[in-house]
Amino acid sequence: MNEDKDEKEEVSTDIKLEKNELDYLLADKTWKEAIIRVDDPDKIITRLVDLGYSKPSKIQAKTVPFGLSRKNVGILAQSHNGSGKTLGFMIPAILRVDLSKPLIKTKTTYLPQVVILAHTNELCSQIAKVGEQIAEAFPELKVSTGREAAHIIVKTPGGLLQLMSKKSIDLSNINLLVVDEADGQLAGESGSQLNQCISLLPPETGLFFFSATYNKECVDYINLFFKKLQIETVLRILLPPTELKLEGLVQFSRKCEQNKKIDYVATLIKSLEGDMQVIIFVNTKKFADIVLRELDKEGLSVGLLVSQKDQLPSERSAKLNQFREGKFKILITTNLLAKGFDQRTIGLVINFDLPRDYSSQSTIAQKKVDLATYLHRIGRTGRYGDTGLAINLYCTPDEKDMIDDIERHYGVKIRELSKEAKEFDMINDCLEQMEQLNKKKREELEEKVRK
Repeated sequence: MNEDKDEKEEVSTDIKLEKNELDYLLADKTWKEAIIRVDDPDKIITRLVDLGYSKPSKIQAKTVPFGLSRKNVGILAQSHNGSGKTLGFMIPAILRVDLSKPLIKTKTTYLPQVVILAHTNELCSQIAKVGEQIAEAFPELKVSTGREAAHIIVKTPGGLLQLMSKKSIDLSNINLLVVDEADGQLAGESGSQLNQCISLLPPETGLFFFSATYNKECVDYINLFFKKLQIETVLRILLPPTELKLEGLVQFSRKCEQNKKIDYVATLIKSLEGDMQVIIFVNTKKFADIVLRELDKEGLSVGLLVSQKDQLPSERSAKLNQFREGKFKILITTNLLAKGFDQRTIGLVINFDLPRDYSSQSTIAQKKVDLATYLHRIGRTGRYGDTGLAINLYCTPDEKDMIDDIERHYGVKIRELSKEAKEFDMINDCLEQMEQLNKKKREELEEKVRK
């Protein structure tokens, strides 16, 4: 592989975290202190502990008791990727279900009590699985993606409206609507569908919004929803950009000519030691196909996940399950998988293309980096306190400016990789340190829980 002979910069691979990730993960509260106004909290607490959730995370310690405090409450919650947001809304969702109320209205219509909205079918399935695991504490309580009668259903906004149009569900018993990854559901067609969903809710319905990122427009829009439902008691948790920088993630940049990116990625992945999985993000389906074909030619274990219009839902679901089961090592995807996807075996994220801001038709605007999507993408690694690695490939001066913008916005240093053979040894050294650090942090976490 021929590379430019640019001036080399020495890169340290030592991982030095600015603070202990456990500080933002574990709260001082116990589950008994967080789970309030429940007749028999021991059932769900026992189930949570059995699943490995021995204490609430900080976001859970705030949202769980607030979500259980009364019916007509609102939550606008922002927290780091991998910090436990799903349990932050799933626990109150389950505990707000009244099993004495009927589930079945007619032979073809059922009466859910909680609706959770996510932006993709894949994320809906993931959330529903978490709910099903926790709901085992209550054998009669059902959680589903809408294919069967359930007290809690997890759907996309469009999917919920379809169920309504077919009269498969009746929302008269709804007491809570949750919008996950809310920033991705407030614009365009999704925003219109979400607005329709909220307009169908009965009075006294709680309304929760969760995401890792919000801009001012999102916050203003959500506040309008609270007013629409006459929700006056609202918990707002918003973080400045510098608190979202994910200190547990080691971020590198690498200058690479466009026509040499595939060769570089193939060589990099072949050099990796260990069994970690890799996600590669590209910006278009067309180029995703090219990267898939070329990496497959290199004999690498690789799969593809793209939008519904380009890939049948059944194919997407099967491919995602295969990746979860470890049947292939590398997943190539677009922004479809940037939000919400949770798999602890992902040790490396590669931004083959930096995420661009396509919100404007202006060519100048599209030369800007999509800061929120960048955060979501790299947040697919380093889950729940682990350390992860992200490598950003860039080619042009505009793309280098994007890297600089990320550093300024999040107050983080993205280290430049040198163009020399030993860089792969350096990356493997970094990954080895990460694994040792992750093992140590898990041991510390277990010790802290025991105390």
